[in-house]
Amino acid sequence: MGFGFDLPRGLELSLVSWPFVVPVLYTYDLNLYTYILSLLVFLCTLLMWSFGWGTAMDLGRSNNENDRKEFPHSYILGRTNGGYWFDFAALAMRGAVITVPVGLATVNPWLVFAGAVMAPAYAIGWLIPSKSKELRQGTEIGEALFGAFLAAILLTTVWSYL
Repeated sequence: MGFGFDLPRGLELSLVSWPFVVPVLYTYDLNLYTYILSLLVFLCTLLMWSFGWGTAMDLGRSNNENDRKEFPHSYILGRTNGGYWFDFAALAMRGAVITVPVGLATVNPWLVFAGAVMAPAYAIGWLIPSKSKELRQGTEIGEALFGAFLAAILLTTVWSYL
């Protein structure tokens, strides 16, 4: 997932899910309700990350029909080889699904839809040439851009409560 070393999949997903709990803790007074809501946000976010985004991240570069049969976007967008725009819509939906739990829990519409930036981040990632072995063109640059955006939106949300 980009930590630079291999971790068990469950631990990786947990590490990328816990930051989504922080805005919930800053939104409400610390009490049992807040802890339960934080746990629910963590579990929902963990579940959403666990689906992955599969081959949609190639933005239409794969012509394999089996690449289009992925949960959940293939069932909403259809099981067709839609190419670039199919993958773009799938990435926007996947990203939004990741941020919906924290957005709803904090009643923050910016957070609800922030994940939809995943699609433009990957599109930009495919446009930026890179000769670096650590940060290759396409998905790796897209992941870095999307991660930076999510970090910025989460930090901005927490900052607004300080």
